[in-house]
Amino acid sequence: MVTNILTVEDLKKFEAKLFNYIKQSIEPKKEYLSKEETLVFLDCSSRTLDELRANRKITYTKVGKSFKYKYSSLLKYLEDNSIEAIPNL
Repeated sequence: MVTNILTVEDLKKFEAKLFNYIKQSIEPKKEYLSKEETLVFLDCSSRTLDELRANRKITYTKVGKSFKYKYSSLLKYLEDNSIEAIPNL
């Protein structure tokens, strides 16, 4: 009978691979998102998105009559506006 033993290093390698797999499956493959995709991603109203764009809180590009929103800028906006949890003491 063959016995396989998992080491802590094996588990760390698995954790890193799993994290990368999940990260890649969550992140969109495009650098820029349409207005509709951005509304879903931010879970906000069209008016809120218009205000973020007008106040230059997020990076965008105008293509014809439509706007494209830079995914990395959206992530940065979310990160910059996050509120840290207070750890239980």
